[in-house]
Amino acid sequence: MATAAPSELDMFRAMCSQYNGRETLDRLWQLEFCQLGLDLDQTESWFRRHPNKFRLHEATNGELVVSVMVPRARLCFGHTSKMGCKRGDQCRFFHLCRYFLQGSCQRDSRCNFIHDLSSEQARKLIRELQLDTLQDDEIYNVIRLSTPKVCDAYNTHSCLKADRCPDIHVCSGFVRGRCGNKACGLDHDCYFDTKQTRRILSDFRMAKTDRRTVLKTLLIPQTAAAPRQNLRKVNQATSTKTSLARTTSRPTPPANASLPAQAVGPKAKAPDLNEERILDSDTTICEGFLSGKCLKSRLCLQHHIKAPYLWQYQDLQSQGKQWVSFSPDVTAKLEEVFSQPSNVSIALNDIEPSLNGWTAHFDRMELEISDSHQRTHTVRIRRLSTPSSVESANGAWSTKWVWYWEDGNSWCEYRSNKYGSSAHITSDDIERAYLTKRPWYNFQTDEYSYILDFTEMYQQNLDQRYSTKRLVRRRPVFVQFQIPRATNTSQSSSGTKGSLPTTWKRMPPKEAFIRVSLAPTHSEFKEVETLFRQTMKENMIIIQIERVQNPRLWEKYDINKQQMTRKSIDNQRGRGAVTRSHNYNDERKLFHGTEPDIIKGICHQNFDHRLSGKNATKYGKGSYFAKKASYSHRYSDASPDGTRYMFLANVLVGMYTAGKKDIPRPPPIDPNDPNGDLYDSCVDDEANPKIFVVFKDDQCYPAYLITYQDDLVSSDILWYSRGIQTYFYLYF
Repeated sequence: MATAAPSELDMFRAMCSQYNGRETLDRLWQLEFCQLGLDLDQTESWFRRHPNKFRLHEATNGELVVSVMVPRARLCFGHTSKMGCKRGDQCRFFHLCRYFLQGSCQRDSRCNFIHDLSSEQARKLIRELQLDTLQDDEIYNVIRLSTPKVCDAYNTHSCLKADRCPDIHVCSGFVRGRCGNKACGLDHDCYFDTKQTRRILSDFRMAKTDRRTVLKTLLIPQTAAAPRQNLRKVNQATSTKTSLARTTSRPTPPANASLPAQAVGPKAKAPDLNEERILDSDTTICEGFLSGKCLKSRLCLQHHIKAPYLWQYQDLQSQGKQWVSFSPDVTAKLEEVFSQPSNVSIALNDIEPSLNGWTAHFDRMELEISDSHQRTHTVRIRRLSTPSSVESANGAWSTKWVWYWEDGNSWCEYRSNKYGSSAHITSDDIERAYLTKRPWYNFQTDEYSYILDFTEMYQQNLDQRYSTKRLVRRRPVFVQFQIPRATNTSQSSSGTKGSLPTTWKRMPPKEAFIRVSLAPTHSEFKEVETLFRQTMKENMIIIQIERVQNPRLWEKYDINKQQMTRKSIDNQRGRGAVTRSHNYNDERKLFHGTEPDIIKGICHQNFDHRLSGKNATKYGKGSYFAKKASYSHRYSDASPDGTRYMFLANVLVGMYTAGKKDIPRPPPIDPNDPNGDLYDSCVDDEANPKIFVVFKDDQCYPAYLITYQDDLVSSDILWYSRGIQTYFYLYF
């Protein structure tokens, strides 16, 4: 039964002091409202009933975010005008230096405007707005969060959030009255009429405010305020920018600048010689830096990145002079798609919805960007990589490149005894020739001689009777690697500690695990639903999909995954090919049907392979997972009301082989060496596996729980509201 909801003022103060003024609605519900007996929908309604203290807006990932917002907690634009504020101490807005609030005033004591809240006018206003229990830094933050601001990304490169951006898309120079270039390419007067601007002003309760007042009110981020030509010089000095999940460096104010504590940040430190550093040149990634032991430090002429690969694109606004990094999720997916020789392009909105109209073309390494006006721009993309394995035979992080030739609708790898008749050539042979920068390479099989043209990327039969040409492609072996989400976040290269996914919600204290219900618009919900629907009938109703968050289980799984990644890299080096069944780093999303009474045990303790005999041990005494949801459905027992449950698990299948009945562990890879390495898992059919069996707890993680229902009885119709998870039955 619900207890009393918190008071508006208490919640406002908690948001300011504990959440820095903003937090997702889902987290606030879990940490503040759930214990009061309120559900998520009731929590949202509570915040919407208090518009004088809170603002709800949608993030780019579809989640609702709550920010503190006091309509009158804004700056007086008359205070910083030439005439000054005519109302003086009777003014109902704060008399503060705008640049001080934004952290960019360099005048300090020489500034003509106020840099603190000690004036009688400020203290009176603070009492009226019920901000008197807050620290000054918290009040500064309330003012910033209560004021719309100019979009930094829109002014410095290109904003990927489009209409879902929470900041206004307008030329910062125009706002400051200093843009004399009408053809600068950014919105001036027309910004006020866009759907995005109207939505933002409505959120800030400024929908009826005149244009002049809006322009005077807007806050301008420090980098957006910089002239464009000067900004380019700054960015060239820092080598590169990053987008989405990577942070952009900001110019550092002089030491004598007077700034709010939150704007100043920590005291400046000596340069960290182990920080990430991306160069403009197309050089390789430093393996020494990846291993934590680059002795050259700042003198190193390679990229210092905490990943063996990185995808970037040229910034459109910089006319190709700056490189921007794709987010970790986009980079990982680009790498996976690129590793398959049959793929020549990918629409990036399939990975990140905000990248609508972006298409990467691997054949010419270009990115096509189509804007809302149906205009298409083309920029270069590049893949930063560690050195090739043929150059760095002992490097733990080197890249294994594989060469393929086209045979009809399929692609075949160059390898000895696999090229029609016996071919005296492997991918490593071609790779060595390619790295010498020679334009072509000659090789032969038992029957014919060929030339491989590296410039046009084709091979040709030198027998004049045929002169057959076939396309050739060079692609890396895909290594699934958890790319850091921020350039200042380091991660142990030894793989001794697992890292939690950044998408996870904050865990309540002392909770071993939580189940987070995903909104139907959430990208994770859509991904799980798509996999589920591939083999399940449409009349199966998905009631909800929950993300399972168990830090202890995840860290065990992640550590094992890192170890298998390193093992895969070592195993791939020096071999002509890596077959699917001999890939140590093979991770899959697989289904597992279950019963209602053991769901909590799985979420808490993981899948228990010791209980496998309850259903089957045909391929070994382990935990069973299926490629198809329809197969796992057989083992999903229905509750009395017809509800069923199925997990979508992350499973490290690694190297697998055909299983046998009742075996307690996988067989050895080498039958002649029973004490040697074992296979990682067993399958039903090695050529086309549909069932996978793992024997160790740290090889699987119960990532998502799907609650669904069978065909409905004709007398009952289930109406389900996904957002609030409420059932309504209509009886006929």
